[in-house]
Amino acid sequence: MLQRMRRNHTREAYLELIQHIRNKVPGVALSSDFICGFCDETEEEFNDTISLIEKVEYDMAFLFAYSMREKTHAHRRMEDNVPEAVKKERLIKMIDTFKKHQLIKQKAEIGKYHLVMVDGNGRLGETQLTGLTDTNKRAVFQQIESRQIAVGDLVVAKVIDASQNTLFCETDGKKLSVTDFHAAYRTSV
Repeated sequence: MLQRMRRNHTREAYLELIQHIRNKVPGVALSSDFICGFCDETEEEFNDTISLIEKVEYDMAFLFAYSMREKTHAHRRMEDNVPEAVKKERLIKMIDTFKKHQLIKQKAEIGKYHLVMVDGNGRLGETQLTGLTDTNKRAVFQQIESRQIAVGDLVVAKVIDASQNTLFCETDGKKLSVTDFHAAYRTSV
């Protein structure tokens, strides 16, 4: 499959690279893009993709059914011959597989600390803040009145619960860094 897609690596080399990265950077978050239903994809090849998703346990993934794009090698030389119904069925299985492992990884974050860059209010409005962790995961936590954390601030947050896509955190509200780029720009000009 990788050769047909004009990728110049093997599954084995890719898995070795993943292991090397995880050895060098413990706790690293990994993300990837996957498509199913590429030209001539067999059930065995699709199952290889599923087993890769299970083995690597990605933190984030972008999952799609293949669709022919003009001006590509596949468009010029291959036939989009995997039926749409098969693509849809495979995509559902791929998403379900990813979500199962994603939730396990999210729950494993409970009790850990992360740096969070605040990027706005949460769904509860001004009493809740949200931001991205140092592993690019969505985190939410309560605003602390006495500290007034703002957009652009970096805070340390402890994960106390997790859902499929969100880490629920608590923080003492101490800012590690103020990163209000607009204010920094105004004072330097």
